[in-house]
Amino acid sequence: MKQESLENFLDREESEGYSTLPSGWRWVRLGEVCEFLDSKRIPVNDAERQKRIVGKKQSELYPYYGANGQVGWIDGYLFDEELVLLAEDGGFFGSLERPIAYRVSAKCWVNNHAHVLRAKRDMIDVDWLYFTLAIRPDIIEFVSGTTRPKLNQEQASLIPILLPPVSIQHRIAAKLQELMQEIYNLKSAIINQSEAAKALPSAYLRQVFESEEAKKWERKRLGEVCEKIIGGGTPSRGCPEYWGGSIYWLSPSELEEEKLNYVSQTKEKITEEGSNNSNAKIVPPKSVLLSCTASVGKVAISEVPLTTNQQFNSFVLKNTMAIPDFVAYYLIYRKDDIKQLGGKTTFTFISKDEIADLLLLLPSLKEQKLIASELKEKMAQVENLQSKIYNHQSAIDALPQAILRKAFRGEL
Repeated sequence: MKQESLENFLDREESEGYSTLPSGWRWVRLGEVCEFLDSKRIPVNDAERQKRIVGKKQSELYPYYGANGQVGWIDGYLFDEELVLLAEDGGFFGSLERPIAYRVSAKCWVNNHAHVLRAKRDMIDVDWLYFTLAIRPDIIEFVSGTTRPKLNQEQASLIPILLPPVSIQHRIAAKLQELMQEIYNLKSAIINQSEAAKALPSAYLRQVFESEEAKKWERKRLGEVCEKIIGGGTPSRGCPEYWGGSIYWLSPSELEEEKLNYVSQTKEKITEEGSNNSNAKIVPPKSVLLSCTASVGKVAISEVPLTTNQQFNSFVLKNTMAIPDFVAYYLIYRKDDIKQLGGKTTFTFISKDEIADLLLLLPSLKEQKLIASELKEKMAQVENLQSKIYNHQSAIDALPQAILRKAFRGEL
C-alpha cells in the first residue's frame, strides 16, 4: 500500500465494516494530524548510557525509549510533553495483539528506533492518536525489509487515520482507557492463575513424598530396583542406511520439562542396522527414561519399544519392587537433586553409576499403584486447568483489537 489513495483504501475497508462512517467522521493521513519530531532524537548506546548514569540518583534519571517501550535510563531528556511514539524498526508490525505505539507524557529521551509524534491538538486528541496506532496489523503493508522490518517516516506519514470530531475523540478515548484498564486487570488475574497452576504439580509431589507416611517407607537405591539400566546413542548421520527405519529413536527435545511424558512415537526412526552399529539399544515398554546430560531431569515412560540418544538412561524396573509411574513421579520430585549430581560444570553429565546410586522411597507395590494413580489424575486436572487458562488468556489478548474496531466504527 505504498502510495495507495485513500479512495482505494476505503474500497478495501468496506469488507471490514468501515464502508459507512458516522456523521462527521473522515479518513486522513497520519502526516496531516501530527508533526514528526524525529530530527530531535539522539541514539545513545547502552555502554555510554551506563557510564552517564553511574553515581546518579534515581531522581536524576529519565526514561530512555526505543521501538517497543522503555529500554533503560539516561541522565538527560529530549522531550517534555504529551507524545505518541510509533515503532520505526524492530516493532511488532502485523501483530494482532502487541502494540506498535505507546504514550509518553513526561521528560524522556527517545532513540532512533521510534518515531516521535506530536498531535495537532486542533485536529486530533493525543489519546485518540495513540489508540488509532497501537494495534494496527494493516500497517505491515507500509513496512519494508525482512530481516529487521522498518517503517520509515515517509511511509508512516501515509498511514490512514480515522478522524471523528475532536469532542467525540475525547469521549471515545476516555472510554477506551477505561476498557483497556479492565483488560489489564484481567490479564494480571489470568497471569496469577497461570502461575498458581504451574505450582500445583510440585505441590502435589511434595504432599506425597514429604508426608509423615513417606518417612516410614523403605529406602532403596535406584539401581537395586532395576533389572538393568540402558544407555543410548546416536547412529552415524553419515550413514543414511541407519536412518528412516521402523525403530523409534527419542531425543530430550521431544519431552516437556517437569511433567511425566508418555512416549508412544518419536520424530525420528532408525534401522536395525543403525541400532546394531551404535549404542542406541532397544528399551522395552514400561521403562522409565531420564535425561542425564545437558537438559537434565526430563522424565518419560516408554509405551512402545524404542531407542534413545546418548542423553538418556533408561530404567527397566523389577516388577516385584517398583511401579514405573511411581518411580517416574519420584524422579520428577527429585529433579533439583538429580541436577546437582552433574556438578557445576558447563556441560552437565550424570553417569550411570551416579544415577543408579540415587536413593528412592518405596512403599508397598499396592501403595505405589494407588499413589501413582492419584497423582496421574491430579496432573491431568492441572493440564486441563492450564488449557482453560490458556484459552482464557488468548480470548483476553484478542479483546483490545476487538474493542478498538468497535471504537473506530463509532460503536462505543
